[in-house]
Amino acid sequence: MVVIIDYSKCKGLDCAECVNVCPMEVFKIEKDKVVVSNEDVCTFCRVCEDVCLENAIEVRDE
Repeated sequence: MVVIIDYSKCKGLDCAECVNVCPMEVFKIEKDKVVVSNEDVCTFCRVCEDVCLENAIEVRDE
């Protein structure tokens, strides 16, 4: 599984809901952008997909 952020849709620091809800702290803010920083601990619960109003996050099989 892999976590993908579509930066053409992501509002970064203006939203960052995925950063706030991720129970494993997979995301962080870097230079006003949301980045996947710790994918190794991701449980693929898809909470990040659920809260992203821009549909900018996708968790999928690689």
